[in-house]
Amino acid sequence: MKKEIIKPAIIFAALEIFLFLIFVLQNSLFALFLLLLFPFLSAASFLTAFLSKDKIFAKAVLPPTGEKGAELVGKIVLENGFGFPVFKAICEVSVKNNLSGEENRINIALSAPPKGKTEREFCLSSEFCGYITAKIERIWLTDIFGILPAVPKNFSSAKGKTTVFPETFEPFIVFDGILPVPEDSESYSPDKKGYDYSETFQIREYSPGDSIRQIHWKLSEKLDKTIVRDPSLPIAKNIMLFWDKTAGTASPKETDAMAEVCSSVAQVLLKNGYEFMLGWNSKSGIETVEIKTEEELLEAIPKMIKSGGEKAEEDFENAFEHFGKVICVAKEPPENLFEKTGVNLLICDKSSAGANVVPFGAETYSEDLEFLELCL
Repeated sequence: MKKEIIKPAIIFAALEIFLFLIFVLQNSLFALFLLLLFPFLSAASFLTAFLSKDKIFAKAVLPPTGEKGAELVGKIVLENGFGFPVFKAICEVSVKNNLSGEENRINIALSAPPKGKTEREFCLSSEFCGYITAKIERIWLTDIFGILPAVPKNFSSAKGKTTVFPETFEPFIVFDGILPVPEDSESYSPDKKGYDYSETFQIREYSPGDSIRQIHWKLSEKLDKTIVRDPSLPIAKNIMLFWDKTAGTASPKETDAMAEVCSSVAQVLLKNGYEFMLGWNSKSGIETVEIKTEEELLEAIPKMIKSGGEKAEEDFENAFEHFGKVICVAKEPPENLFEKTGVNLLICDKSSAGANVVPFGAETYSEDLEFLELCL
């Protein structure tokens, strides 16, 4: 804020000195008029700023979603409840990525009419995914020249919020050579055919490329044409996909990479007919959401990337006791999951090693995990 005050103050002082010299050297009455007028305008406009400082409402507004690296256009809305104009208001806005912890501050200047409101747009972008907030921390109301500030101590404000979604890739996942079998499933996909011939997904006429195994011989003989059965897709359960945000200290880039890996693996699990529990640790503890559809995943991702994680008071291992298969994304292998049967550790550290560890780099994760074998 000092820079916003010092620069106009120097200009104002230089202008007053210049007008004084013109008046003295040339005996200019117009210069004398301006020499006296400017301080009067400064004092009068500061008085209106001082009187209106407790009748100010400001809010930051952001679009609901955004993309990594893309420009986001937000706006500051300033409402003046006083009967005189606010000639200049400087809003200090803190913009924070609550997932990565990155934060910066910008100053935005605007004015407001008597008992009215005004808006001003500002641009921002985020290199990383996460939950972005824009909050007005302070407001300075100044005179018309911007040199005499009045600071509202208790002003009303509202925070702007947006979600920058992680970008995803599609790793080719081999589930340890074993696909979910009917004995492990309670249901079948209602809209996708699969590989389980013990349950029929649909009956249709033969098409070139269909397997002989699919032919429904009795029905084909009865209808005098070749009829095939499409197998059903078992929906596997008892799987936890967990992002441990507290195992190791991750940089913003590593946090972003882990968010994208977790989201990408979740998409591939759904595509392959797996229902699962998506979990993460947040500042309020361990959170879990059951994922059965893409819509549920799209609703869960903003919650997952809303904040960083903190060590939960609850027993971390208890979160996995009801799940026979666990996929854990982390910066470092959690001690209680390291080399544990049925656990896959996707670790954001290329030097990490272990029987159940798959390492990946923060900048090369899509290449490192292009082919991924999981023991499910």
